[in-house]
Amino acid sequence: MSACIAEAEASSSAQAATVRILSRTGYDASEAIQALWGEMDALAALREVRSFLGTGHP
Repeated sequence: MSACIAEAEASSSAQAATVRILSRTGYDASEAIQALWGEMDALAALREVRSFLGTGHP
């Protein structure tokens, strides 16, 4: 589970950096931002599951 979360964190970080670069160039990054928010939601869910599995409660 931890490896999966680490991979999702790295992916989200790279995606966020890409969105920042696109935004600075004036590119309409609205779709990329929406995708990033979706990825962040999934990452939060993974962290919640990890917490639940580690402690037995959220």
